[in-house]
Amino acid sequence: LAGLIIACLFAAAMSTVAGGVNSVATLLSEDFYRRWWPGASARGRLWVMKGSSVIVGLVSTGVAWFLSQQTIPMLFRTWSEMAALFGVGVTGMFVLGMFTRRANSWGVGIGFLSSVLFMFWIKGTGWLHWTVWGSLAIFTCVGVGYFASFFFPGKSIGRGLTIFSS
Repeated sequence: LAGLIIACLFAAAMSTVAGGVNSVATLLSEDFYRRWWPGASARGRLWVMKGSSVIVGLVSTGVAWFLSQQTIPMLFRTWSEMAALFGVGVTGMFVLGMFTRRANSWGVGIGFLSSVLFMFWIKGTGWLHWTVWGSLAIFTCVGVGYFASFFFPGKSIGRGLTIFSS
């Protein structure tokens, strides 16, 4: 029975990793490759997806191996700090794009960059507990991005892109 439970845990972990790798590969192919090369064939996009899957898998494995070799007392804390520094601003970009009509690409980019820089400053000062960094990164990205969007003219690119125009 113990072996069956361990096998189930490994299967769940493999499924989660495969879903993440496939999501990133699809994102790179559809959101970037297709936008930069609109005339690309389906075969070309498939090769980009496959190549992206391999590269993302290798990078993920390399990062996992690197972290396993470190003498880090609290791996969860280190991972949470890295996610707050670099990744959580992406959630702020999503919130800004989905829940505001004002946001434009310049404002979102400035909001994301300010979020990353602010998180590095917070980490350097050490005056705020690391568990609130993620929330602060989201609020920084949304607040600065929304405010910065007032200074750059935005063009309307269609309806149905926010919750207010669906």
